[in-house]
Amino acid sequence: LQSEEWRALLSLGREYPQAYVKLSAAFRVSEQEYPYADVRQATRNLISTFGKERLMWGTDFPWVTEQPRGYVGAWSIIAASDEAAGEALLTREEEEHIFHKTARSLFPKLGKQG
Repeated sequence: LQSEEWRALLSLGREYPQAYVKLSAAFRVSEQEYPYADVRQATRNLISTFGKERLMWGTDFPWVTEQPRGYVGAWSIIAASDEAAGEALLTREEEEHIFHKTARSLFPKLGKQG
C-alpha cells in the first residue's frame, strides 16, 4: 500500500470533500493471509484522510465468494483482525458510520421502510 495509486487515492481524499471510499477487497491488496492484518494501518490512513463520514464497508461481492472465507469472511474481517491484533481497529462511532451511516447518507432510500 505504498503505490502511486494509493498516494493518488489519499490525495483525492484531501482535495475533494465529495469523494467517498468503499472499504472492500482486502484480499486484493494485502500481502498476508486472512484477516489481512497489514491492511489495518491502511484503514487508519483512510479514516485520517477521508474521515469516517466518507468511508463505507463493502464485501466485493461476487468476487469475494471465490476467496477461502467467502462472503461471511468479508463481513468478519474487522472482528477477526481485532482478535489477532488484540485491539479494536475502529471506534464504535467509526463502525456506525462505516457499516451504516455513510451508505444511508449517500443513498437515503436505504433507510426507508416499505
